[in-house]
Amino acid sequence: MKITRGVVRAACAALAASFWLAACGPGVGGTGTDSVSDAFAAWGASPASVCDSPLASLLGCAGTASLPQASSYIEATGTQAVLVVYIGDTVVVDDRCAGTRFEGLWGATGSGAGRYFGVYGLRSGGDKQAAALKVAVPTAGQQRLELRDLQERVVLGPVDLVPASLPVPAARCP
Repeated sequence: MKITRGVVRAACAALAASFWLAACGPGVGGTGTDSVSDAFAAWGASPASVCDSPLASLLGCAGTASLPQASSYIEATGTQAVLVVYIGDTVVVDDRCAGTRFEGLWGATGSGAGRYFGVYGLRSGGDKQAAALKVAVPTAGQQRLELRDLQERVVLGPVDLVPASLPVPAARCP
């Protein structure tokens, strides 16, 4: 197998996501939402394939049966604080200046509304809150995201994103 930038990028993204997924296990509590599966239940949603969604072409799905390759996006302007990594049906949103992170899985509510459903909180630990990430594609290659809690309050965004280049630039935190 030839090792390319894409292979290295995918491996790094998978490794980062695996650390985050391990940190979301039982016991982080506080709200009773300590895992992605609890967040799905809280929102009344079910897992679904992102390749069956409007995001399929943006994420490079080859067809509805295949998962997209890992891809990264960064905040388009300002501090470039928000870094987003997609791996298959999973997303990790890291606000590098605020020290917060969202980890979610693509799904749909009973009404068919597709979003990433998961947990949001401080990277350093503590309580995790159920949240849902809405992703829109205003222009080709770009995206706008907004993260909301169970009460539909905005906890992050809207944030405009563009594909991240390697190496990912450092955040310019105030």
